[in-house]
This record gives sequence, C-alpha cells and structure tokens, in this order.
Amino acid sequence: MAPAALRRRFEEVFPAFLKTGQGAAVGKTTELTARRKDGSEFPVDLSLAAVQKGQEWHAVALVRDITDRKRAEEALRESQEGFRSVVENAPEAIFVAAQGCFRYLNPAALRLFGATSDSELLNQPVLEHVHPDSRAYVTQAIQQVEKLGAPIPPWVQKYLRLDGTVLDIEGSVVPFIYKGEKGGLVFVRDVSERTRAEEELRAKEYLLSESQSIARVGSWEATLQSGATTWTPEAFRLFGVSPDTFVPSAETFVSLIHPDDQPAMQAWMGACLAGLEPPDLEFRVPLQDGSVRYINGRGHLVRDAEHKPVRMVGVVQDITDFRRSEELLLLRTEELKRSNTELEQFAYVASHDLQEPLRMVSSYMQLLARRYQGKLDSDADEFIAFAVDGAKRMQQLINDLLAFSRVTTKGHDFKPVEADASLKQALANLTAAIGESQAIVTSDPLPVVSADSGQLTQLFQNLIGNAIKFRGKEPPRVHVSVERQAKEWVFSVQDNGIGIEPRHLDRIFVIFQRLHSAAEYPGTGIGLAICKKIAERHGGRLWVTSEPGAGSTFHFTIPVKGL
Repeated sequence: MAPAALRRRFEEVFPAFLKTGQGAAVGKTTELTARRKDGSEFPVDLSLAAVQKGQEWHAVALVRDITDRKRAEEALRESQEGFRSVVENAPEAIFVAAQGCFRYLNPAALRLFGATSDSELLNQPVLEHVHPDSRAYVTQAIQQVEKLGAPIPPWVQKYLRLDGTVLDIEGSVVPFIYKGEKGGLVFVRDVSERTRAEEELRAKEYLLSESQSIARVGSWEATLQSGATTWTPEAFRLFGVSPDTFVPSAETFVSLIHPDDQPAMQAWMGACLAGLEPPDLEFRVPLQDGSVRYINGRGHLVRDAEHKPVRMVGVVQDITDFRRSEELLLLRTEELKRSNTELEQFAYVASHDLQEPLRMVSSYMQLLARRYQGKLDSDADEFIAFAVDGAKRMQQLINDLLAFSRVTTKGHDFKPVEADASLKQALANLTAAIGESQAIVTSDPLPVVSADSGQLTQLFQNLIGNAIKFRGKEPPRVHVSVERQAKEWVFSVQDNGIGIEPRHLDRIFVIFQRLHSAAEYPGTGIGLAICKKIAERHGGRLWVTSEPGAGSTFHFTIPVKGL
C-alpha cells in the first residue's frame, strides 16, 4: 500500500539489506507517507530494526499513524506565525526574556531602547539595561517568572536606553516558553512624560500645601449635584479635624462652627448658593483643647456654560493671631488713651496750680529789682536779674504746657472754617514780630476746611512765628500754599530761614527738644509739639523738608470734608 516512489526506493535497497542487514533507515525513525486501501495518503513514522535468521537478515518495522501530531504541529506553526505577526506589528513594546537575557524584541521594543537592529540587544542581560535603582526589583521579578512560573502584576520601573537616557517604564510580565526556554513575555511602554507630569503635579500640590500651611489658608470645593466636598490638608487643620475620621459636607461643616455663629454661616452659604457674592464672613471654631480659632471665610459660586450653578469653591483663613492682636491693640489703645487723659489732666492741674506761687515769686522779684536796683552791690543786682529772668521763663513754660494739654481737652468741635480767616488772625497776632523783623508773608487762596478755628489759627501762628524767629541775615520771607491730594488738603509754610540739619528733622517735634540755646533763640521747645498734636487731632499729620542755610517748608494735612 506504499506510494510508487516509496516502493521503488524499497526495491533498490532491500536486496542489499537482506545480505548485510545494513541500511540508512535501520535504527532510525523516519517520517513517510503511507496509502490506505481506498487510495488516501496519510503521514506515518517508520522505525526499522534488523534481525538475522541464519544467513538472511529480516526487517522488523514499527509503523505509527502521526496524522494528529502533524495537524497539531501545523496548528502550532500557524499559531506561532500569527503570534509573531501580531507582536511584530503591535504598537506596544514587547520582548521575551529567558535566562535573564533578551531572546526576542519586537520593533516597538527596539525603538524604545534606542536600537536600530535586534543584534544590539539579543542575548544581552536584561539587567544591563535597567537603572541601578530598579535592578533589585527586576532581579526578583526574573526569578519569580522563570523559577516559579508566576506572573508579575503591573509595575513602573526605571530602564536605560542604549545612549544612557533614563526611561520610566510601565509593564507587566506573564510566564512564557520561548523555543523551549522558560521565561517571560514582557509588555512595556514608556511613561516618562506621565511620570514627569505626575511629579510636577505632586510638587505643585506640595507647594500649595506648604504655602497654605505658612499662610494658614485652606481651600475647599463642593459639587452641588452630588454634594461631594473636597478640603485641602490645611482646611482640616484649621477646623481641628482629621481627614481620616471626618468626612466634609455642608452639614458636617456647619457642626464644627461655634453655635452662636451657625445661623450667620447658614445665611452666608444660602447667599453664596443664590449667586449673591456675599462679603467675607468671620466665624469661630471651638477646638478640642477648649480654645477658639477665628476664621475668615470666602466663597464663590461657579456656573457652567448655561449659567447653571455647578459647584462652590472657597477659602478659609486663620485670623486668630490678627484678632487677638487687634484686641490687644484696642486694649492698649484704651490704656494709652486713659493714660494720656490722666497725663493731660495732671499737666493742666500742675501747671494751673503752679501759676499762683510762681506769680507771687515773679511779683516779689520784680519788686526787689525796682526797689533795690543799684542800691546793693553788683552781685546782688545780677542775682536779682537771674531770678526775674528765670521766673519769666518758668511762666512761659507753664503757659506752653497748659496750651499743649488743652489741645485735646479744651479743643472745640470741628466746623467749616475759612483757612484764609485763620491765617489772617494768626498774622494779626504776629503783627509786632512781623514789623520788628520786616518779614514778608504771602499766601495763595486757601480753602474752607472742617477744623477747630482757634487751633488752626494757633497752628499757622506757631509755624509762621518759627519762620520769623529762626531767620537768617535776610528779612524773613514766608509763603503759605495749599494743594489738594486725593482725600486731603496739604498746607505748606515755606521760609528762607536758617534751615535744619537732616538728622534733626524728627527730633524737632518732640516736646522740650531744642536745637539751639535759649540765649540764641528764645522759647521752651513746645511749639512744634503743639503743632503736631493739633494736626493729629484734625486727622492729619505734620512733617518738614529742609536744607541747612536754604530754609524750611513745614507741611500739614487736613482731611477734605465729607471724605
């Protein structure tokens, strides 16, 4: 039943086999094609053995139908070809590793590692292309796949391109037998860009968290449809709760607020949901240690393209230190105000009570001077003169102290005052000094201001009087001007006097501070302190610009009425 070609071959070699027992097929298994009785052919494998009987050799043949095996082999070959076709054309990088070495790499894997051909990587150790930081993990994974035949779940590790570039690789491994070797089929892809983006995001989140911690500001977001609420770590800290045990929501959030402040918070949240953009709300949060934290809250309603509300976002800021500082400042301000009041009352009382005994001393000293001048020796006349002069200066000092203490305690209510009229009254009071010094005082038109008319006159009088007193060799020239700046009037009194050294510009406004001796320029050193106090009582300020030898310009401000 053998095919004709097989039969002819048998007829050629069989006679020689019968004589010698030798043949090419003896002792081997050979695949042949057999024919059935119906003429169909099928694959077999043939095993021959030689047995000698007398002088002849006999062949013992074992014939086995291998049709099923051939079909399986064909299916496997087709499967392998299909597998290779899929892998070769896959956009994802795939390689096979066995015995710790590359056994196969598809084109995508070659591109991933920067190779132009598989000869650059085939049979090379995989670990040579793994970053040192990831070699321990990859070593363990190779052992798990090759020895235990266990798959490796998805991972992200660092690999190296041929040029040394570090890659962040995401991959997974399944056990795989490749050409008889146990190994792994590895699916990988480059996630370096994603990793960098994630690191940048983590860095930004860290920066935001640290910035919020430093500024004591937390932020939150609430989705209106689902009610899902998200808080930043600092928001949890501000409210004294842990993200592990507290789930933020509209209801749980309100429960953290001081009971007295909850109605205001609910009204504020309602206004936010209505899109009214309410102002910031200050509220209190009781903490577990019994203390209270002051919080300033701000919220904003976010709408979609159809103007429908979709979520709320906001921030909360810890203002506890500010509130406590404010309360402390208020307390100290009240204490200072009380102290100043008491000091002013003391100065007034002390100065007033000194008037009578000083007047008696001054009167009797003047009486001694008139009655005994020239009748005693020269020393007595000099002593009496010193005493009279001292009494006069003491009288002036007491009067100036009284004026200083009365700036606040004896001031009148503010009302519209024509500054021109106050200036004219000041010049009238200075008539003698102006005439004696031949001073020239000019002014621009001045506005109507809200002021104490008497104190405004005193302010002009002191500043112009100083300009006349501290004059140079030339006759004094004084000019008064004004300029509107934003919400205040800025008055200027400019002179051509001796000027002031820069280091003394602040010192001159301190009470009793003098830059010159009484012999050079008479006075008590209180005049400019009174001017400064008058300016401050009117809600303004007083300062000077000056150049030694080139004159000075004193500036003071008064708020514009109604602003």
